[in-house]
Order: sequence, then structure tokens, then C-alpha cells
Amino acid sequence: MGWQFSTVMLLPPTRSSWGAILAQRRIKSEETAIAVAIDQLEGLRRLLPAGTRLLADRWYATGPFVAASPRLRLGALLRLKRNRKLYRKAPPPVVGKRGAPRKDGDLFQGSRPETWGEPDARWQGSDQQGRPVTVQAWQHLHFRQARDVELTVYRVLREGAKGTRRDPRESWFVWVEVGPLPLEEVVV
Repeated sequence: MGWQFSTVMLLPPTRSSWGAILAQRRIKSEETAIAVAIDQLEGLRRLLPAGTRLLADRWYATGPFVAASPRLRLGALLRLKRNRKLYRKAPPPVVGKRGAPRKDGDLFQGSRPETWGEPDARWQGSDQQGRPVTVQAWQHLHFRQARDVELTVYRVLREGAKGTRRDPRESWFVWVEVGPLPLEEVVV
């Protein structure tokens, strides 16, 4: 058995093989990776320039991490598992209906196209290799565990990709911040 670590890296503004470690901490048995990452980012926040964006893997696209994001004051683009369940806004309560009003609206799940509906925005262009790319965005979604944090979900389709783990044809992301991220920036 080995130890788990949480590492926060600073990536340059343009694509590069270089990066700098800003913080690294061992995740103790009684801690979670999410809690450690939040603690690290809270400690680094005052040192980061305005407009810094957080990029994180799909393990961080969870209710607790998303709920902490407004406190961190960082725009966060998180890879999203296709089968993660998100929800639209709850419909207004029905007058005269007994019981508690609904807290969540309709389901949105990447693995179930029948739940998508029409995207709120769409962009077509090409990646850095000149291959065609389509980005679709659905706004005003939330996780059940973080209902008060509004999210935008992005689906990126890369036609020329190999369809492997390192070169996927389809990728899903969630953006945590007020206002959507420009679609062409999701591709980079």
C-alpha cells in the first residue's frame, strides 16, 4: 500500500510540458482528497492572481467540492463523469398541493441523451491540430448536494480523436462560476 497525495500545480497560460508545484500534502487515512484539496486551495487563494482558473479531474466534480467553490472565489473547470446526475431548477410550488415542494427539477445525465434537451449554446471550430471540434453547453444545472451553486455543463466532441482514454472523442466538463465560460476556451 502506498500513500495518497494531493498536489496543486501551476500551469502556464499556453500549452507546455512544464508546471510548478504550488502545494503538496499527504492525504491521511481520516481525511478525504476533497477536504484536503479545499484546504490547500483556501491557503493558496490569497496568493493567486485574479482570474485564476482551477482545472481538476473528475474525482473533484462532487457536491462538497462544488459547494466550497464560491468560498474559494475561483472559476473551476472540472472533468465530469458521463453518468453523474445533475438537475435543473425546481419548478415553482403548486398552490394548494400538500407536502414539501420539489427541491430539484428534471434530471440531466450525460449517459442518457433523452435527459439533455436542447443545449443553451453551441460552438464549432477546430482544435490545435486543425481537427473539427463541437462544444455544447447546458446552463442552470446543479448537484443535489450543492443546490445553491449553479453550474454549466459542457460536452466536447472531437471528430478526429482516436477514441482512447488519452484521446477521447467525447468529454464532459462542468464549470463552477457565475456566468458561462466561453465555449472556445473549453477546447483548449
